[in-house]
Amino acid sequence: MRQTLSTKIRALVVVIGGLPLLGVAGQATSNSAQAAQGDAMVQKIYQCERGLVLPVSYINTQSGGAFAVLQVEGRQIPMQITSSGSGARYLSINQELRYSWHTKGELGVLSWISSNKKAPEEEQGLLKDCKELLR
Repeated sequence: MRQTLSTKIRALVVVIGGLPLLGVAGQATSNSAQAAQGDAMVQKIYQCERGLVLPVSYINTQSGGAFAVLQVEGRQIPMQITSSGSGARYLSINQELRYSWHTKGELGVLSWISSNKKAPEEEQGLLKDCKELLR
């Protein structure tokens, strides 16, 4: 199952990576597409503090998985949904990157999770006040 999930995420990242070539990522609207048969993909654009733009692609798989791929610092960061008290929270699939993306309604916050072994994990806000553009 783990290998299949990893392969599926890689395929979705490749699909999402091709979207800018089609001009989809440059639009400030939500876009829907089929990532794979039975899987739904929605692309959203967020504007964050200091005017930074954050493209995010959300993928919901037919098997019930929920993922987000964020464009951060010129890299695609695949994330998987995790439990959240309120809204939706995604964590980096690659544990070395340690990003967290938390959304509620049309708002989002991108954080970095510190990895200090002597202290509990702590989230440091990187991009706050992210608001979805043209819902």
